[in-house]
Amino acid sequence: MLFLRLHMNSPQQKSIIAKSSPAANRRIPLNVLFGLPDDGKALVSVADDGKRLDFTLTGTASIVSFVSKERFAMSTLYLHPDQPIPVKLGPGPLLNHVADPDICSRTLELIEQIVSKVARPCFNAPAAIARTTRDQVARALEGIPGLIVPKTIRIPGCSPDEVLNAAREAKLTFPILVRVAGAHGGLEMVRVDTPADAGKISELKGGKRPLYVTEFHDFVSADGLYRKSRIAVVGDDIFLRHHVVGEDWLLHSASRTLNTEAEEKAAFAGFDAGWGTELRPLFQEIGRRLDLDFLGVDCNIDSSGRVTLFEANACMLILKNTARSPNMWDAPIARIVKAVEALMAAPEKWRDFRRFKGKT
Repeated sequence: MLFLRLHMNSPQQKSIIAKSSPAANRRIPLNVLFGLPDDGKALVSVADDGKRLDFTLTGTASIVSFVSKERFAMSTLYLHPDQPIPVKLGPGPLLNHVADPDICSRTLELIEQIVSKVARPCFNAPAAIARTTRDQVARALEGIPGLIVPKTIRIPGCSPDEVLNAAREAKLTFPILVRVAGAHGGLEMVRVDTPADAGKISELKGGKRPLYVTEFHDFVSADGLYRKSRIAVVGDDIFLRHHVVGEDWLLHSASRTLNTEAEEKAAFAGFDAGWGTELRPLFQEIGRRLDLDFLGVDCNIDSSGRVTLFEANACMLILKNTARSPNMWDAPIARIVKAVEALMAAPEKWRDFRRFKGKT
């Protein structure tokens, strides 16, 4: 049971919602809700200065470390699935920083209890995040015109035979991608081209964690190269975060093919007038169906503007620039940060705010 110690004064609540954008000389208050993953573990490392330890909570969003501390006064709360604690919120609305339902399902339940008990809107509401497992996303986005959504299922078993039986029952077409739930970046994933290759599944080290099985849709371009774009969806705005060109279907920033920088720079320069205009309704519909304020969409966009979905969720690295500045990503990331800050400062534009229509 989660014990809440919250200020429930109705006029104060209404003031928090209606007046959450203070004057320019005041910082905007926010309650940021973090949580430990279901296994209760964090990644600890020595900081660059060698004088302190840094910790990373897996399954969280990539937001608060990259937005203005001068603009926002963030009160941080940490929740543990096995140690419910009294919660005393500060002024302002809520920002849910837990983003991976496969890793942090129990903490999301705690945050949902908090959200349901206070009359405050929540950025990236926990109930919406809980629906962003890969199989639920595939079902939610099915039928959007111009979007190819590979069929995806989630299975509790992890043996090759269990995967094959589940794939056969769901009528999946080979090749298939098999990955451990909660794994990202191509880790703990294998491609199985035919049933005869199912032995590869034994290489996965997910323990008792469920598996996702996804149909693989080849997205090779006419020149024999593969292309992956990451689109940031911020409210009703969309931005190109990066555009990776490589020789293999499993694309990462480190797998960029040499001499493709010009194409990526051209993609940034032409995005607003090109894909950003043509495909805005498609990505807006993704954000609407997933009910998220801020998320990333990894996909391929072919020469005809058809989009093949790889994944869509709120736990992508979008605001962090891992390359040394100056570089081609500085300006695009700065634009996304500006848009995220503007949305964070306007709770009346958050998707969760509709709970309060007619009540304040």
